[in-house]
Amino acid sequence: MPRKKKVEEQKPHLTEEQVEAMTTEEEKEVEEQEELTPEEDARRASRSFLASVATQFQTIQRVRVAVGLSIKSRERYGHRVDPRMVNLHGMMLDVEGSVVEYMRDEVEKQPEIYAWLTSIQGIGLRTAAMLIGLIDIRRSASVSALWKFSGLGVTNGHADKRESGVKLCYSMRLKKTMYLVARGLIMSGNKLYVGIYRESKEKYAREHPEWLRNEKGKEIKGGKLHVDLAARRRMLKIFAQHLWITWREIEGLPVSKPWVHEHGGHVDLIPPPPRP
Repeated sequence: MPRKKKVEEQKPHLTEEQVEAMTTEEEKEVEEQEELTPEEDARRASRSFLASVATQFQTIQRVRVAVGLSIKSRERYGHRVDPRMVNLHGMMLDVEGSVVEYMRDEVEKQPEIYAWLTSIQGIGLRTAAMLIGLIDIRRSASVSALWKFSGLGVTNGHADKRESGVKLCYSMRLKKTMYLVARGLIMSGNKLYVGIYRESKEKYAREHPEWLRNEKGKEIKGGKLHVDLAARRRMLKIFAQHLWITWREIEGLPVSKPWVHEHGGHVDLIPPPPRP
């Protein structure tokens, strides 16, 4: 009898709708505890709505594409196409166009950082809108603060992550957005950031052989993924550092080097891409 293939347990994958819903009670509590001026509160509400719209934009696209493919399939095989489906597809095109127009209008209120973000290969309108909507650069007094808020921070020597019964110390939506940034940078072949990613993979594989093989020399399941995620994380931290420096300079806010460069002896500070 043929052997049954072992079915590996899959970790649940969060949809963007679930991530959007996971602004979480903890995040809401933090927001409620912060004292904001009416102007700051209005800006936060506007940014939050922009981020929500940008997050849902891909869902709108997916539904529109699915309806369009269904129409084309029925036409190809000579089946009747319900006129209501055609009307729905047209309406969805209109909605999609309106969402794009709204996002562009909102991000162009901050033209310099929007121009810088979209000058980076792998970052488009939607990703730029999510970053601009989720980050209040005035409240990130240091790059470490932005790393922390983005889910790229470290606590007691370990990367921050969700823990049952522990208050969340970062934005789930921004963390998800950062990993969308990583995917875009890598898939586009961005020379600067992909170079950092590849160099980091080689570095971690060389410096942490215990991630890849156990004491008996056997390959560790998930070891290559561990190395890959660590390399992506380092690339994202450098991208976030570049974003923080550039945006703070645009806003005329104080800029300092990260603690590890000021006090920790690190010297390999990579400058951000130039502003267009």
